[in-house]
Amino acid sequence: MAAKLRLKQKRKERAYKNRVPKKYKVYIKSKYWTERKNQYYRKFGRKCAVCFSSKYIDLHHMVYGNYGFERDEFLVPLCREHHGAFHAEVGVKQNMLAETHTFIQEQQELLEFPFISS
Repeated sequence: MAAKLRLKQKRKERAYKNRVPKKYKVYIKSKYWTERKNQYYRKFGRKCAVCFSSKYIDLHHMVYGNYGFERDEFLVPLCREHHGAFHAEVGVKQNMLAETHTFIQEQQELLEFPFISS
């Protein structure tokens, strides 16, 4: 009987260990987020959507939730400078799709890239 209980407890612990965290602060430090970011970067590259830098890139959540199974269109790479500027301007909300797209467009317009024709 005791052996059955120990086995049941071990199975429960194993199942818990392999579960994607539901809380953002836990998830963002987990192996699941690392795997998800790498999957995104392999598919779309790792450059800031504003300035095209490839240094210090954060993968920004435009919509929070569904951790581990985020839709690609709800994520966007931003350099640390633009990611910080975005959250300083907008803060954090459940759904920031419109704000993110507007921010990227406005920031791109502020940058005067000689290779972008008007």
